[in-house]
Formats: sequence, structure tokens, C-alpha cells
Amino acid sequence: QTRGNLDIISLGLGTCGTMVGLTSDLKQRKPDLDIIACCPAPGQAVPGPREECLLKDVTFDWQNIASARVDLEAKESFAASTKLLRRGIMGGPSSGMNYAGLLKHLESLKTEGKLSDMVKNSKDGKLSSIFLCCDSPLQHIDEYFEVLDESNFPPVHPVKEEDLH
Repeated sequence: QTRGNLDIISLGLGTCGTMVGLTSDLKQRKPDLDIIACCPAPGQAVPGPREECLLKDVTFDWQNIASARVDLEAKESFAASTKLLRRGIMGGPSSGMNYAGLLKHLESLKTEGKLSDMVKNSKDGKLSSIFLCCDSPLQHIDEYFEVLDESNFPPVHPVKEEDLH
């Protein structure tokens, strides 16, 4: 999908096996690949990924692979997932965390003045950025309503009989 162009990849940290396995080959092809490790912020629950304090037992060497780590609140992750869903992408809260982490990282690069240099140094004047869509929202439906407030769920209006014809 990126035609071999990839500048930034955003992934969550659970066992870290996906990050290590997926990016080891990618890093050989593109040594300056920006790898973003996404974690729930301390005390936040996002199904699947672990917050930093729970990564102590992980044996995969993710620290030497990740370019940056982004911590996200559960609300950010679930809200980002609803944005994906409204765009037709069936990504659950972990996918939302990876998406929100990518956006947060891009914003920090912009704030630091690094983003424009990255774009200038890219092959075609564009950055190819991806996030891992790793879960479905279906098993977490109840959690969306526990984590997010009503403003995230606009009212559903009944369809009028005449609109059906």
C-alpha cells in the first residue's frame, strides 16, 4: 500500500513480539524508520497493550527498536477508535491507541520543527506513516460507554417511513 515507502510506524506494546518481529526486517530496509511504541498511560486500561511498569517482564528488546514512546489515556484510545469506526475501519481500542499515538507523535515532531525536515528528506516529499490495526471493537462495546462520555455518541434519529421508499 505504501509502494515500499515507509517513514513512521506506530504500534502498541503488549508482549512486544509484533513490534520486534515486524520492524526487524523493516529496519534493515530503512534504518531511519521512525518506530513509535504506544502504551497506556499509568493507571489507564486499554485492552491488549501494557503500560510501561508492566513491560519489565517482557524479554523482547523493544527499547532498542523504538524511536519514541507515546503514553495515551484510555479516553484518547477509545475516542480515536470511534473516529476509525466512523471512517469504516474496524479498529478497536488498541488500534485507536496506535492511531492516536501516531497523531500525537506527528504533532510533537511538528512542534519540535522536525516534521518539515522529515518531509523534505523523504523520497517524494511525502511521509508515509502507518499504524497497526490489531483488534476489533466488537468485544469491547460496553467499555466504550464506560470510558467515553455521551458527547462521543450522537443521538440516532428514527428513519421516517417516507424516507424508506
